[in-house]
Amino acid sequence: MIPSNIDGMNIVRFILDVHEIGGAVLDVDILDRTLARRRPITIHKLFMTSREACGWTEVVGSSTISYHPIHYRLDSIQQDREMLVARIRSTLASIVDAHDIDLVANHVPEIASGVLVSRIVKEMGLPLFIQFHGGDIPRMRFSGEHQLMVDTVVRNLNESARLADAVSAVSESAGKVFKVKSHLNLWTGADAEFYDPARIQPGFLRDRLDLSADVPIVVLPARIVLEKGHKILLDAARVLADRNVPFNLVFVGSAREDIKRQLDACVMEYGLSGMVHTVLNATQHEMRYIYRDSDIVTLPGYHFEGCPRCLLEAQLMEKPVVASDSGGTRESFRDHETGLLFPVGDVGRLAATLETLLLNPELRERFGKAGRKFVKDRFDLESLAARHERVYLDLLRRPAAVVA
Repeated sequence: MIPSNIDGMNIVRFILDVHEIGGAVLDVDILDRTLARRRPITIHKLFMTSREACGWTEVVGSSTISYHPIHYRLDSIQQDREMLVARIRSTLASIVDAHDIDLVANHVPEIASGVLVSRIVKEMGLPLFIQFHGGDIPRMRFSGEHQLMVDTVVRNLNESARLADAVSAVSESAGKVFKVKSHLNLWTGADAEFYDPARIQPGFLRDRLDLSADVPIVVLPARIVLEKGHKILLDAARVLADRNVPFNLVFVGSAREDIKRQLDACVMEYGLSGMVHTVLNATQHEMRYIYRDSDIVTLPGYHFEGCPRCLLEAQLMEKPVVASDSGGTRESFRDHETGLLFPVGDVGRLAATLETLLLNPELRERFGKAGRKFVKDRFDLESLAARHERVYLDLLRRPAAVVA
């Protein structure tokens, strides 16, 4: 019998470590909770983690979402590949044996363990859906180490795509990365009710960091790693300081200690002490207050972004955005309508773009109002869930190919 909806469906997802919250993890979490509130389904989330953790289950509406950690050691993941394969296989097999699994959705097809999952799923004869949460990779000169990472991502992604029964992404730019087959663009979604500036009182960030009420705040909400553009932003901040443009700069995100030390040294060298601040590991609840107090939200990196969640959230909070033309970033806002785009790595253009907005509060307000409307219209959660439901039903209506 051909199903007409996803009621009762059993879905297995492979995702990044839920303890390391990032855009892709939040993309999937928001999708699952929206699906679970719409229909009675069961979702099993497998994730790799170096932490000691037991599995757990949550009830959402009439649905359940279960979490299944697969443990590994950071210092031995390469050497113990066979053990890792065995753990993935046994965890997946135990879920399949206990439940009538309808499909497996792989949300990290570009990493090594994601490729392993894709292979194991097809060996088991299950329908495989993959979704890439990144976008096209900017054409720029990378270091040898970073270029190796980029090449590995492209190779892994296309190996998973070759095995999959359905391939999707969260941005149109990802189509330039896929070499094997065409893909669906399912976009992502953002919660306009949660990120509503009318519900949030101002003052949280300024009080926490003791910032003056009359100096604009520029926020970069991203993991503190080089590819997210923190160093580029500091270079632009030095230009603005030399021009006597008033601002405070706030980095918000988890930090690699070695990168944070490099950035701290850069702040001292550039004479930006007292103007650059860091908020580590802010919760989603706190992020609403941080966006509320910001005047500009920026994402200036060269990472192959899919559809950056932080820019969607910022626009819902009626903040103008400034972002580099990296991956699918340009698809997450409207240039010169809700924010401003600049070329990847162009410090001069970034400084000039920030200066334009810092010195023009009326323009910031106009971009902010337009941004909330843009995100509400394009990234509605109910529409996102409906798109995924259609893909899942299509997979159930055709037999999955078995790959030896």
